[in-house]
Amino acid sequence: MSAEQYASWSPQQVEAYALDKVQAGNWPQAGALERSRQEMLELLPRGVDTPGHRIFNIVNVENQVVGDLWIKLPGPAEEAVFIYNIKVHSDQRGRGYGHAALKKLELRLKEEGAQQLSLHVFGFNQDAQRLYQRLGFEVTNISMSKFLGRSDQARKLKR
Repeated sequence: MSAEQYASWSPQQVEAYALDKVQAGNWPQAGALERSRQEMLELLPRGVDTPGHRIFNIVNVENQVVGDLWIKLPGPAEEAVFIYNIKVHSDQRGRGYGHAALKKLELRLKEEGAQQLSLHVFGFNQDAQRLYQRLGFEVTNISMSKFLGRSDQARKLKR
């Protein structure tokens, strides 16, 4: 991804991540966009030139951009390459672009000596979960929450 493409991609990424975090119940709506913006600045302080990060365009056979893929290479204390985001544009989904991009990434990382590829997927994103399972990803952790509602939040816990 070029610096020019990053300039339009970054705000879209910030907004999409904020919406995902709200939909998953991780963040309240109020302040989600600013929180997402701050996380993006912390993760990619130098944009596409941030060391250890790579952001790719996913392109079709006509060389049209149909999505994007953001990874972080492992640091000294890490073992896995981490996929921060993979997204195929909504009008291009169901055509195998995500699958192809991940297979190509896997081959490239193997050539570079990587041993492990990890990612996070929101619980509500069943389509992505199915794709990752088809590609051989295994569940390593599961976080679960139960929302109790406002009346329960107001109660004081008794010990």
